Amino acid sequence: MDNNFEELQLTPILIQLNIGQVDIYYRTGIKPNRISKISKEFSSKATAEEFYLINLALGHDLGDMLDRAFGSLKLNKLSVEEVRLAATSKKLTPYGKYLSDNLPTKRYVAAIAGLSPSRVSNLSGEGTKIKSSLSARELYLTAKALNHNPVDAFLKLFSYLRLNDEKVQEKLKTEYQAQKRSSR
Repeated sequence: MDNNFEELQLTPILIQLNIGQVDIYYRTGIKPNRISKISKEFSSKATAEEFYLINLALGHDLGDMLDRAFGSLKLNKLSVEEVRLAATSKKLTPYGKYLSDNLPTKRYVAAIAGLSPSRVSNLSGEGTKIKSSLSARELYLTAKALNHNPVDAFLKLFSYLRLNDEKVQEKLKTEYQAQKRSSR
């Protein structure tokens, strides 16, 4: 897999759209310090859920944003003989179910996507905190390894997510401004 890809940075997109990190916080609930932490390396640092929510907040087409972030990534080319088939677990997370519905096998997908088999297995098993551990890059590569549209993978796992309504945004804004005043 080609690990030398151009990192998508969030900050230039925010500047271009005249949206501040704090505005993304109000819309998504993702803390400003987290947004700041991932903004320089958005492609590799954002979890799949953060990527999806921030994309919603920006109002971008998900496919275009995924292409901008990961379009230069290449999958490994392996023959079937190069990859041992592995059995799937019966207790699965949504990511694990997504894999099992489309499997050659987890080991095969891991090899093609350039992920470690143990990482794919850990993300697939019950008890995994998928929201905080599955990266956008991992989900993108998994979908590509399965010869699926990455947009469909993101929608299958995260279409239940919504941006904060105006009432929640106003509450976060009030809390944030109060916190800023008290830290001065």
